[in-house]
Formats: sequence, structure tokens, C-alpha cells
Amino acid sequence: MFNRRSFVYAYSILLISTTAYSSQLLTRSVKLSTEIDNNKFFSYRIERFEFSNNNLVVEVDPRNNQLKNQETRLIIKTSIPSSSPIVPNYEIIATNLVSSCKRLNGDEVVNGFAKYYINGIEINSTDTMLLDDFYRTDAYLWVDKKFEIIFDSIGSIVDFKNTPCSGEVVLNIGLDF
Repeated sequence: MFNRRSFVYAYSILLISTTAYSSQLLTRSVKLSTEIDNNKFFSYRIERFEFSNNNLVVEVDPRNNQLKNQETRLIIKTSIPSSSPIVPNYEIIATNLVSSCKRLNGDEVVNGFAKYYINGIEINSTDTMLLDDFYRTDAYLWVDKKFEIIFDSIGSIVDFKNTPCSGEVVLNIGLDF
């Protein structure tokens, strides 16, 4: 699912050898096996990934009949100790960014009128942001980012009193070692 990924694998190899002294032809077999214990190598994870307010109610500015821009915080906390010598990057992937206004009969009036920003950087659907800015101020790595929704001017084509508008934001995250 993520564009780039590099992980460390460890292989344990069991080597058994037999030696026999005889004048007869002997068959010697060596059994080899490998095992990957992912639990030892992938024990770090994202513990918390959420918006400080995950249900925004957008108001209409009565002075200009426009939707008011919104702001919330995106909080990311990990299980990685701040003292860890290895600090991974993390990827945020926008899988769904939707804004639409529909008449009560279901006919769409307008869509795609919102722009989304994480710490001032615009993110679009299917974009991947690779970041490396974890804070070390707590026991575990974490970060808090500003998330903004900026609305285009659509008041001239939408009657907000009779046309419900809605939106959805779905972001995914993954560690990148």
C-alpha cells in the first residue's frame, strides 16, 4: 500500500552436519531452515492517529454567503521511545478527500470545492507525504500538526439554506524505517 518501504529482516540458519568414518559410501544430509520473527523487528507502531476534532460543523459567513474555513489538529503518537537511536520517517496518505453540496432530491450542485493542508502543505487525494519531524519531548516519539480546510467561493452557486453540504477526509499513516 505504501510507495516505499525498507525493513530489516533477520534470518536464523540452522546448520547440522554429520561426519562418519567408514569405507562405505555414506549419504550426508544437511538440513537448512529459516525463520523470520516479525514481532522482534516490527514492535514499534503508531499508537494514536487522529484529529483533535473529528466532526467539524462548517458555518456559513452571513456577510459574504461563503463557508468558513476550518482548522483542527492532527495528532500522531508512536510506541517508539524518544531515546531510540533509530527514528523512522512516516507516510501520510490521503485516500479520500471529498466535498460536495447536493439538493434535497440528490442532484449534485457542486463538488471538489475544498482544499486540504497539513502544516501549510496542500494534500490531494492519493498524495503521499513523507515526513521526518517527530518530537522527542515526551517518553515516546510524537507530532502534532495543523490541519486546515480552505473552501472555494461557492456562495454564488449554492443556496446554503436549502442545499446541504458535506465532506469527508480519510488519511492513512505508516512508519517508514
